[in-house]
Amino acid sequence: VWIWGVTNPDDFDCAAVLHGHSGDVKTVAWRPGGKELFSCSYDNTIRRWVEAEDGDDWEPAQTLNGHAGTVWDMSFSPDGTLLTSGGSDRALVLWSCRAAHGGDPNTGGGAKGKWVKACQVADAHDRYVYSVHWSPGLDLIATAGADDALCFYSVCDRASPTPSLSLRARVPRAHETDINCVRWHPKQPDLLATCGDDGMIRFWRVSATS
Repeated sequence: VWIWGVTNPDDFDCAAVLHGHSGDVKTVAWRPGGKELFSCSYDNTIRRWVEAEDGDDWEPAQTLNGHAGTVWDMSFSPDGTLLTSGGSDRALVLWSCRAAHGGDPNTGGGAKGKWVKACQVADAHDRYVYSVHWSPGLDLIATAGADDALCFYSVCDRASPTPSLSLRARVPRAHETDINCVRWHPKQPDLLATCGDDGMIRFWRVSATS
């Protein structure tokens, strides 16, 4: 995992190279509101990295074990207190820093912070889960994968130390073949896009009554 610093629009410097995964790294994501980097990998794990106290380097803070196969993608809730991940084990996993600290959402960061597995949907898709993305404006998580389906999940008992996931809707055959990525629009909360191995980009709108 490489971390880059931008000194000006045309100049990029490598700030750190992080070693820890034993397989391909599939996705990296910054935690909203905190200086923490998460990475997921072919080695079935998610790793959390934090900046060292001296500010000159980055160090591993935690390894999240909860998948039985490659972790393809992950996405944070807008407030940064929850994390979802999907993988080749067909599972959708919800991670919580609140649960790790008795419900306190402000103590999950830093080298001493801990994230825990809050719940898991064992068969979120019929095949690999390739992409997950949390809506910035709706309490919905969009997922997509190798079964050509687009799914929507919501978090139940969000404020509880043990939140859970519930399937809200499923669109079968959303593409002719594997869906590689799903992303919500950053400004229009009811709009999202998917792309797949069929060479298509499709736009979807979620109705208020869905």
